[in-house]
Amino acid sequence: RVAQESSKFANAQVELSKLQASKGEQARDHGVTTVDELRSEITLLTKNLNAEKKISDARTKKIKDLQRRVAIESSNYANAKAQLSNLRESETKLNYLQDALDSTRNELAEKLKLISRLQADLQAAVLPDKTNIKKIEALETELFDTQTRLATEELKLREYKDDVTSKLASALAEEKRLSDIIANLTSALEVAEQKSEVHLIDLSRKEREISVLSSKLAVAQDGEAALALKVLNLETKLATEIENKDATIEELEVKITNLTDELKVALEDKAVEMTVPQGFQLSEKWDEYKQWITPSQMRFCNILHEYEIARNEAASSGNQLLQNMAIKQRDRDIAALLTSSRNGPSGFRNWVSVVQSVFAMDAVNPANGQVELAAGVILDTPCGISVGTGRVLDKANSTKSEFKYLAFENDLIFSQLASVRRGDPVLFDGSFAKAEHGGTEMFITNELGEEEKIEAYEKPADAPDMFVDISYLAKL
Repeated sequence: RVAQESSKFANAQVELSKLQASKGEQARDHGVTTVDELRSEITLLTKNLNAEKKISDARTKKIKDLQRRVAIESSNYANAKAQLSNLRESETKLNYLQDALDSTRNELAEKLKLISRLQADLQAAVLPDKTNIKKIEALETELFDTQTRLATEELKLREYKDDVTSKLASALAEEKRLSDIIANLTSALEVAEQKSEVHLIDLSRKEREISVLSSKLAVAQDGEAALALKVLNLETKLATEIENKDATIEELEVKITNLTDELKVALEDKAVEMTVPQGFQLSEKWDEYKQWITPSQMRFCNILHEYEIARNEAASSGNQLLQNMAIKQRDRDIAALLTSSRNGPSGFRNWVSVVQSVFAMDAVNPANGQVELAAGVILDTPCGISVGTGRVLDKANSTKSEFKYLAFENDLIFSQLASVRRGDPVLFDGSFAKAEHGGTEMFITNELGEEEKIEAYEKPADAPDMFVDISYLAKL
């Protein structure tokens, strides 16, 4: 708070200087700046409008060029159509000549038949008739002339047909080419006209913007006279604000002095607080289960936290007596916490945990002395330790651990354990197992006091930190 008020004080002084140096000048320049900005904006828009007009003129010229090309190609297309029509007439004439040639061939064939018949009659006669001989000779001469003329006509007709066919193919190709050119030019002309129309609309919009800005400029110029009065008002207001700032600065100085004194007191109190150990803090991974953690379980976690602090201090001191006293104090606090539980003198209800593991084995059921399938469980708690069943070393001078607090098939807890998996959050009831060997520890843990420590003792991998006889378990 002292830093914040000092910052406010410094900012107030800077602001006061700025107000005195520039506020009046800014007020006087406001109107001029607005007018200059409008003029600059109008100049820029006018420049852009002229550039756009040049682009529009270029596009208009391009459209006219396209229209001229379309007209030229349309004329060429019309000429090609006329040429094609003439070629089709030539094709009709060619068909007529072909028919005439076929008729001439038929006549020639008849004459050949006549000559053959006359020659046969002549050979059959004893004395050939001179008249028939002359007639045959005349027919042969006529036949030769006709054949010669027919061959000439066939040659001419073939040449004429080839020429007409070639010209007709060229005319058809030219017609298609001109049709494609006209289609492309027409499409390009339509696109150019559309773009030109859009561009003209944009030019109209920009001209309207320039008109609006010109109106604003006129209004701004008319308002310049009113700005002088506004500057006078601002200067009066500035003087008032300066007086208020002076009063504010004095108040801030008093506040800073008071807060500095408060800060000194707070720092002294903080130094005293830092010497007091911090209480148990729930880790973030247990935040989602916080609503189900009971006050008794939180108290249990705090007892273990206080024991951890006492144990570390005792270890640092090298005093074995302090270590044993820390264990006894922990056990007394736990016993006091669990005295009123409905699960027995060392019991509790509805504590939260997360399943670490469930294991099975064959073990002797103490109820009937028979070997049966049994199950055990290890649970993680918010207190930073694990609880559950497993192997425990709980006899004086014992060197072999044994499994305790197992659930057998006829027990309710057995079926409840079969329904959970690693990582499942659960609520459970139970009671802490007390040591039977009569040592310092009242509750069995895997951390024995130095006085009862057995040589080469190590915690088994399948044992929890504290052993609990679980009577009920249900998933959250």
